[in-house]
Amino acid sequence: MNEIRLALRRLRRSPRFAIAAALTLAVGTGGVAGVFALVDSVILRPLPYPEPDRLVVVRHTAPGLGLAEAGHSVGTYHHYRTNSRALQDFAVYNENVVDLTDGGDPERVQIAMVTSNLFSTLGVVPMLGRPFGPADKAPDAPVAVILGYDLWARRYGADPGIIGRMVELNRAPRLVVGVMPRGFGFPRGETQVWYAMDPDPGWDQDPRWASLSNLFLSGIARLAPGASAESTERELNGLIPRLAEVFPDVTPSLLAEARLTAQVEPLQQAVLGGVSSVLWLVLTALGLVLAIAAANVANLFLVRAEERRVELAVRAALGAKSGERVATFVLEGALLGAIGGVLAVPLATALVQGVVTLGPADLPRLHEVAFQLGHALLAVGTSMILGSALGAVSLLRRRAAEGEAGLRVDPRAATGPAQRRAMQAFTVSQIAIGFTLLAGAALLLQSFWRLRRVDPGFDPENVLTMEIALPWTYSAGEGQVRFWRALVERVAALPGVEAAGTVYSLPLTPDSYLAQFLREPVAIENVPVSGDAAPSVPFLEVTPGYFEALRIPILAGERPVGWTSTRHTVAVNAAFARRFLAGRDPLTARLRPVRRDEAPWHAVAAVVGDVKADGFAADPPPVVYVPMSESFAEPAFWPSHMSLALRTSVPPLTLAAAVRAVVRELDPKLPIAQVRTIEDIVARATAPARFMMLALTLASAIALSLSALGTYGLVAYAVSRRTREIGVRVALGASATQVRRLVLRQGVALAMAGVATGLALVLAIGRVLQGQLYEVRASDPLTLAAASLFLIGVVLMAVDFPARRAARVDPMEVLRHE
Repeated sequence: MNEIRLALRRLRRSPRFAIAAALTLAVGTGGVAGVFALVDSVILRPLPYPEPDRLVVVRHTAPGLGLAEAGHSVGTYHHYRTNSRALQDFAVYNENVVDLTDGGDPERVQIAMVTSNLFSTLGVVPMLGRPFGPADKAPDAPVAVILGYDLWARRYGADPGIIGRMVELNRAPRLVVGVMPRGFGFPRGETQVWYAMDPDPGWDQDPRWASLSNLFLSGIARLAPGASAESTERELNGLIPRLAEVFPDVTPSLLAEARLTAQVEPLQQAVLGGVSSVLWLVLTALGLVLAIAAANVANLFLVRAEERRVELAVRAALGAKSGERVATFVLEGALLGAIGGVLAVPLATALVQGVVTLGPADLPRLHEVAFQLGHALLAVGTSMILGSALGAVSLLRRRAAEGEAGLRVDPRAATGPAQRRAMQAFTVSQIAIGFTLLAGAALLLQSFWRLRRVDPGFDPENVLTMEIALPWTYSAGEGQVRFWRALVERVAALPGVEAAGTVYSLPLTPDSYLAQFLREPVAIENVPVSGDAAPSVPFLEVTPGYFEALRIPILAGERPVGWTSTRHTVAVNAAFARRFLAGRDPLTARLRPVRRDEAPWHAVAAVVGDVKADGFAADPPPVVYVPMSESFAEPAFWPSHMSLALRTSVPPLTLAAAVRAVVRELDPKLPIAQVRTIEDIVARATAPARFMMLALTLASAIALSLSALGTYGLVAYAVSRRTREIGVRVALGASATQVRRLVLRQGVALAMAGVATGLALVLAIGRVLQGQLYEVRASDPLTLAAASLFLIGVVLMAVDFPARRAARVDPMEVLRHE
C-alpha cells in the first residue's frame, strides 16, 4: 500500500502526464471494449437454444428455375423428414402478418405458421401452457396459437389466465394454448404469434404442394448426434433424385433441368449472414486505435523515464535494486491503466447504446446486445495490463540510470540512441496504423458514395408509404379489390397528394421481390418449357397510380389497365424483357403462371423500368406486374396485403393522419403499419454500408488525432532536448526559416516512413476489405494517394508548432544559461 501511495503522489506531481496517459488509454480501451461487447453479444455468444451447434438451416438452390435461394415444398419436407438419418428432427415454417383486433387498438403483428415440431426441434417449451399437440389437429378443434412474451405482457397485462382464452386475429377467434419465454423470437425477434401448420402427408400427391416450383417453406433441423452440416448436405442431395420415385409430377429430366441442390448451413452462421465480417472489421479497426494509443502512452513513459533518470540514479546510488526501479514505472502504469479503464466503461457503454439506437435495424440479435459487467471488467483489466506493460519501457533507460554515470548525465543532454530509436519506432507505427484506418475509411466513403449514386429506378423524394393487410374475412378477389380501389381513390383526392397506388411488395424492403412466396413459374406463349422447370419470377399486384407514385418510367407500350378494364394484361420490367423476350417485340408476348391452370394468358401491355429490389449492389430481378381491376379479381391473385404509396407536394409525414382517417372510414378495425417514407427505406437499405463507413471514419479520426498528438509530442520533446544545439546554430548564423525546416524535416521523415508502412498494411489486408466495397478496388491509387497526402499534411500541422517554437530560440538566453 505504501508503494501505491508513493506512486499516486508521483502522478499528482505530473498531472499533464497522468491525464494524457489515462485519457489515451480510456479512448483506446473504451472503443475496443464497446465493439467487443457487440461481437460477444452478436457473434460469440451461442444462440439461446440447447446444443445450438446442432441446429441448421436447410434450404435449396435451383438455378434452372432461376432460384438462387429456395425453401421447401410440402413434398420435400415429408421426403427429408421420413428418409434422412442425419436429421434428428426437421420443421418448416412460413412467415406472415395478421391484424390483432382484441384487447386494445387494432395492431399488426408478425406471425409464423409452423409445424408443431418446431419448438421441440429448437429445444424450447412455452413458459405458460403447452406446445402444439395432436389435439390441435382434430377437424373440429379451434385454431390454436401461441403468444410471444412481449405481446402477452404488453397487450394482455401478463395475465396467466390468457391460456384457454380466445383472441381475435384477422377477425377470427383463435385459442391461446401457450406463451413463450421472455426473449424468444423465431424466426425473427419481432415474431409474436405462432400458428400450428402441419401439412397432411396426403398433400404429397397434390402437384400444388409437391411441386418443385412451390418451394415456399423455410426449413430448420436439429442434427442427429455425430452428424455435421457437410455430411447432412451430402445425404440430402443423395435423396433428391428419389423425388422422382415419390412424386408423380417430378421426373428425372425435370430434376436435371432444375438443378435442385440442398444446402445445409449452421443456424448461427445463417442468422449472422454478412454482419460477422462487418463487426470483426470494426473490432479490428478499434484494435488498431488501441495500438496507436498504446504507442502514444509508450512514448509518454519514455519521456518520463528520461526526465526522471537523475532521480533513478540517486535511488540506485542509495541501494535501490534494478527491479524496484522498474516496478516503480510498472505500478504507475497499472494505476494509470486502472483510471483509464474506469473512464473507458462509460465510453464503451455509450458506444454500445449508440449502436443499438442508431445502428442498422436489421442487425441480428440486436435485442440481445448489452454492455455487461464482464465487459466492464475486461476493459479495466485490459487497460491495467496494457498500462503495466507500457510502464515497463523504463527498462530502456535502466543502464543509463545506474550508478554515478546517471548522476553525471546532464538532464538537458540529447536523448540516448536506444530511446530515440524506440520513440521514433512507436511514432512511425502510430502513423502507419493511422494511415491504414484513414485509407480504409476513404475507400468505404468512396464506395458508399458510389452506392448512393446508383439509380434505384424510382424517385424516392416526397413519397409516403404504409402497409395494410386485409383480414381473411374479406372475400378473396372482388371484395378485396373494391377496398383497394376505394382506398386509392380517396387518398389520391386528399390535398397535397399528386399520385397514389398500392403494390404487394415495395422495393428495398426485407420482404422484397426476391421473397420466395412471391415467385411463380412463368410460361411464355410459344416458348416451350418442361413442366415445373419454367423460370420462377416475382408476380407483383399493383393498382393504378403505383408507377406514377414512384415515378417508375414506362419504357414501351401503355400504362396497364385501369380499375374497370376487362383486358388481361400485365407489365414486365426491362430485366424480364432482356432475359426472356430478347430478339422479339415484348409487346407481342403473352404469359401466365404455370401452376395456375385457371389463369388465362396475359398480354404484355408495357415494359417498365428496372427497380432495385434486393439492395443497391444487386442486379434487378425479372418482375411481372399484375394490374388489379374489378374484373380482374381472379383467384390466382389475392391481394390481401398491400403497401400504399403516395407522392406528395407537401412533407409526406404530414399526411399520415389524413390517410389514417380514410382507412378508419373504410374499416375502423384495420390497423396501419410501417408508416415511413421511401427515403427512410432507401436509408435502411444502405444502413450496413453506412454503419461500417461511419465506424471506420470515427476510428480513423481518433487514430489521426492520436497519431498527430504522438508525433507532436515526439518532435516537441526532441526540440526541447536540442535547445542548446539549436541555440548554437542560430548564434552561428542559422536563420529562423532554416531552423524551422530542420524540425519539419524530422516530421516529414516520420510521416513518410509511417505512410510507406501503412501502404504495405493496406495492400496486405486488401482482400478482407474488398468484400465490403462497391465498384472500388482496395488498391485504388487515387484514394491511397489522397490519404497519403492528407496524413502527411496532418503530421506537418502537428509538428509546425514545435518547429515555430524552435525558430524563436534566443541564442543569448541559451548561452547565458550555459
